[in-house]
Order: sequence, then structure tokens, then C-alpha cells
Amino acid sequence: MRSLLLDVIDLRDRLQAALKFSARPRTGWLDRLSRRNVSGGEAWREGLHMTVQRLDQVLLDRRVVLLRLENQAFDPRYARVVATSAESTAPDGTVIEEVRAGFIWDDQVLRTAEVIVSKAGTRTGDTP
Repeated sequence: MRSLLLDVIDLRDRLQAALKFSARPRTGWLDRLSRRNVSGGEAWREGLHMTVQRLDQVLLDRRVVLLRLENQAFDPRYARVVATSAESTAPDGTVIEEVRAGFIWDDQVLRTAEVIVSKAGTRTGDTP
């Protein structure tokens, strides 16, 4: 079951990434040339969002809970640091961005999150 849940989470990650990518404004010459149907794109994003919500519900029905770590103190039980940043007003050791979401299943870590943590005296993108 663990393997199947991780596969569903991977699918969710890919759909979430597509949703995030599709939300970016497109201002390139090719987009201006093609004059894409804006309302059709919005409907596609809405359908993608609904699919991600449905996957979240499927996971929740199986007691898999998405961790919400942003603006929380870093906890190595639930996440690993992939970068640090001094460009934040958050206190040292605070998660300022989740690069990859983490999940809990039946009160145990199913997948650790990958996060960026605030740290005074570092440059953006420095790894710990």
C-alpha cells in the first residue's frame, strides 16, 4: 500500500507542477502570435485544479495528510533542507518555502518534505 500511495503522491506532484506552470503569464512572441483562447486555458486550469483536489481527497480517505510546513520552525523529522536563504524577514530556522511537499500516513512520515529555510548570513541558494 505504501508504494501505491507514493505513486499517487508522485502523480499529484506532477499535476500540481503543471497547475503552477500554467498560472504563469505568457508574454513571449509565440504566445502573442498564436493569440491563444484565454477562457479555454482558464477552463483547463480549473479542471486540473479539480483533479488535484480529488487526488487530495483520495489520499485523505486513506489517512494520508499533506504537511503544511511553510512559516513553521524547521523540524528534521518532517523535512530536509535543500537550501537556505538570508533574503527573508522570518526568524532563523523558519521554513520559507516548500520545494516538495511532505506527507504523513497514520501518524508516520510517508515522505519527507524538501524545504528552504531562513538563515542569517547566507546567500540565497546556499545549501546547508
